Amino acid sequence: MSSYWTALPVALQHGFTEVALGVTRSTDEHNLVWDVTGEQINYLWGMSSDAEQLLHDYVRDYLVSDHSMFHLLRPVYDVNVFSMLRTDLAAVPSTHSCARQKPWCCRCAKCIYVWMNYVAWLPQQTVSETFEVNLFEIPDNRSLLRKMLGLESYKPTDCVGTVSEARLAFAMCRAKGIGGVIAEDIDVHELIAEAAATLDRYGAVAPPGATFPPSLANRLRRQLEKQSRVTQTVARAALDLPSRT
Repeated sequence: MSSYWTALPVALQHGFTEVALGVTRSTDEHNLVWDVTGEQINYLWGMSSDAEQLLHDYVRDYLVSDHSMFHLLRPVYDVNVFSMLRTDLAAVPSTHSCARQKPWCCRCAKCIYVWMNYVAWLPQQTVSETFEVNLFEIPDNRSLLRKMLGLESYKPTDCVGTVSEARLAFAMCRAKGIGGVIAEDIDVHELIAEAAATLDRYGAVAPPGATFPPSLANRLRRQLEKQSRVTQTVARAALDLPSRT
């Protein structure tokens, strides 16, 4: 949450009472369960809903009583965010999210996750303008991909979404005919079979939570629910699933 502590003095200097960040619900999923204690270990806990509530309460209780920190995208998971990019395709090639090498190293979990979702949700031309290679064709990515899909050990300790979202993206990639040396030996039939349930859970819009300003809640919810319907339509068409009734 270092970004919030950086933003807070600026907000106070200019008299702002709210700071909006952009983390989604996908950060709430743990990476593994520690077999010694049974505890869930979440690499992204500092971005989770629990951490958001604790930080919000701490600032209001001990620093500034009328100040709110909240995540604008907390009501949705990553699938809806990737789907939203379809409305501004021209900007996508300018994006970067790799923590190793800008804009993309193409050999870390974050790059694989983003590339896979770009392929799943966006036109191929947009993907090609953003990434120059097929990340399924890089042998060194095999273990990271399998971990991301829940097929090996634990979810990578990187800023990636849930296992279910990764499995959905992989299924959509394969349904679009995108494969590679690290993808061909993964049975996609099970992933497609679970896709409808994944969309129902991860494509839905949740209540915004206690940190969210009430003045924004209803307006944002209407927009997110509209986007959720688009997400369902795009994914079901890609996977040749029945339309949601």
